[in-house]
Amino acid sequence: MIDKIFCMSSYLAFRYIASPNIGFTDTLIPDYPKKPVKEIHGVASADDIDLVIQKFLEEYFDKNTGILLSGGMDSAIIAAYLPKGTKAYSIRFVAPNAVDETIMASVYAEHYGLDFHVVEVTWEDYLKTGPGLMKRRKAPLHQIESAVYLAAKKARRDGVDKLLMGNGSDYLFGGLTGLLSKDWTFNGLAERYTIVDPRRALREPASVIPVYERFRTGENSIDFFRFLEDIHGIASIPSFENPLSLAGVKSLEPYEAMHLSVPLDIERVRRGESKYLIRELFQRKYPELPVPEKIPFKRPMDQWLENWKGPVRPEFIKGCVSSMTGDQKWLVFCLEWFLDLIDEGVLE
Repeated sequence: MIDKIFCMSSYLAFRYIASPNIGFTDTLIPDYPKKPVKEIHGVASADDIDLVIQKFLEEYFDKNTGILLSGGMDSAIIAAYLPKGTKAYSIRFVAPNAVDETIMASVYAEHYGLDFHVVEVTWEDYLKTGPGLMKRRKAPLHQIESAVYLAAKKARRDGVDKLLMGNGSDYLFGGLTGLLSKDWTFNGLAERYTIVDPRRALREPASVIPVYERFRTGENSIDFFRFLEDIHGIASIPSFENPLSLAGVKSLEPYEAMHLSVPLDIERVRRGESKYLIRELFQRKYPELPVPEKIPFKRPMDQWLENWKGPVRPEFIKGCVSSMTGDQKWLVFCLEWFLDLIDEGVLE
């Protein structure tokens, strides 16, 4: 089904097209993300997580496996199980005052004797790789895709055909501290979670409320955890699968082979102990290191798009990006770029 208006609105709100079988044109209908079908293990403790990671690596790790290593806990923990000499790749964004996760990643790699590689990523890299990634995805991109693609290309040149990643831990174990900070009403969550309200950017926006309606449980209540699993939890899947596949590399995600078999202690998270089970396991693997503060995979969009004046296509409201964050600007920038590439015939 072709519904350009909904696709534009959904991408701005959720970073992907949050309904299956809908596309911008009859040849640009993206595959709807699905979690990989594999055995899912219930975990209730750090010991359980430890055991699942061990079993996962026994089944999937071989000499052609590397790891995408950030400065956070999730991938650092996985690194602790790997044989010495395993290739580890960390991304450094080239921009003024950009967060450099390679500093801590190098500490983790050195601790366990991994073969550490830094992949530098520039704005010019994003401009160069974007069209190919959008053509494969059949949709505009998440902010991380070009960076992941460049890291995966480097890994593939080194003979790596599988990359371990720490995806899935945040929404499983209480890492989404902003979203877990309160009990949300239906209207409150829709306002809080929507990344760019389409009404703020598009001249003819579509409502994204029907996406939230799937999880409504009352007049102004919503099944928050089912929303996280079914909307947020799968949003990152194509953001990694698309660039990895284009580079010829498969992903291995141990945390996606788990589910929390006991209720999440939300009050503990709200008291400042986000991902308390992951923290415990990290402290076992790196007893001499402080637990790192949670830093999302931060892209320097604020710097890269600081001087961008905003979209000029007729679909957009003039001046709409003036008060947006860098990550929000990227969504508008990439959507306009995608529409231009459609018109130029590049994506067909």
